[in-house]
Amino acid sequence: MTSSNDRVTEGKNLAMQGNTAEALQIFDSVIQQEPKNFAAWYAKGTVLRGVGKLEEAVNAYQKASEIDPESTDAYCAVGGILADVGQHDRAIACFDEAIKIEATCVKAHCFKAFAYDAKDDMQASIKCCNMALMIDPKCAMAHNQKGAVLSVLEKHEEAMDCYNKAIECDKDFAIAYANKGVELCKLTRFSEAIPVLDEAIRLTPDDASLYLNKGNAFKGLGNVEQAIINFDKALSMEPENPIFSFAKGVALKDFGKYDEAIACFDRCVQIEPTFEMAKMQKQEVLRLKK
Repeated sequence: MTSSNDRVTEGKNLAMQGNTAEALQIFDSVIQQEPKNFAAWYAKGTVLRGVGKLEEAVNAYQKASEIDPESTDAYCAVGGILADVGQHDRAIACFDEAIKIEATCVKAHCFKAFAYDAKDDMQASIKCCNMALMIDPKCAMAHNQKGAVLSVLEKHEEAMDCYNKAIECDKDFAIAYANKGVELCKLTRFSEAIPVLDEAIRLTPDDASLYLNKGNAFKGLGNVEQAIINFDKALSMEPENPIFSFAKGVALKDFGKYDEAIACFDRCVQIEPTFEMAKMQKQEVLRLKK
């Protein structure tokens, strides 16, 4: 006879394959037989979160927490959802509960850092990152988050050091490569940025923003043609993203292709009617055409 743990594992595998409805049926079946099965409730919450049913996901995680009040994972999961919907103070309270249970819970400290970042409390975010790194000096997530905050504070060299440490800790940490590439652009080290962004693209080829950043690096080098190629790649992946159309329009303007640039700025405003920068750029191009 198949055990409940085996059935939960089966449900998780189905969810990973995209069969979320079948996965939820399995979890509910296990819960019906064993109402206090923590793993089933937690897995149910994870799948519900993945399909955007956030309120139901919170309920499932909270049920898991009632079953095992010492579970830091359940508090972190609820906090993560609250942070996703902008309820950062409530999220921080959840992470604090996890830390009360386990003071060395690195995940809770990192998630708390993200929430403080979203609240624009950069010093509190750095403090949380430092706490996570005291517990685990090789936590790539904490190094990366600290770098992101330092970048906002315009401490670019310190941010670079954090991204490098994140990559040392996890060679496949795509977001650290992406952030490092952007940071190199901020430091006008465009030629160095391109291979770093290429590595980020290798790790996460479906992230259109990486092509935007790579295009900006080529533009910084004065290679407008390559910049446009990368902006086009980003647009092929997300044609409704006005930022991508705007970047291409600016590059086309610099390339002297004014009519094509105007078309890009018009597209920006079509997608996002309040895109004032696109309107201003269009007027500048019209002046240049005279």
